[in-house]
Amino acid sequence: MATFKYHYAAASPPAPSVLLNVSRPDGSRSVSNLAAIADTVADVTVLPLAKIAELGLIQFDDEIILAFDGTSQTLPTYYVRLQVRDFPPVELAMVGSDDVLDAVLGRDVLNRYKIILDGPRQTLEISDV
Repeated sequence: MATFKYHYAAASPPAPSVLLNVSRPDGSRSVSNLAAIADTVADVTVLPLAKIAELGLIQFDDEIILAFDGTSQTLPTYYVRLQVRDFPPVELAMVGSDDVLDAVLGRDVLNRYKIILDGPRQTLEISDV
């Protein structure tokens, strides 16, 4: 079992964060060490549209996303290969948005791992099960 520990991002308040490797499904373009907030409330993973453009991803659909404030918006969806640290990569559909500065790692990915949030120590520990 592999385990990796991350320090919280310097936000206000501090937030659990990880680094991701993201690529096109065919692996032809990739972005390494992309900062992502680990958001256990988010259903899906979100990438900034600038990173999607950098990867040259092709939109395949739209998804209606309900925000925590109750508003909804339709966002484009893309297939990617995503890797958390040295864990095996996973292929998934995710959404793109101009409303995020860093990627948002949602439960569609987080639920694949054992996650320990240690607020007082401001660390996030991720293990494969």
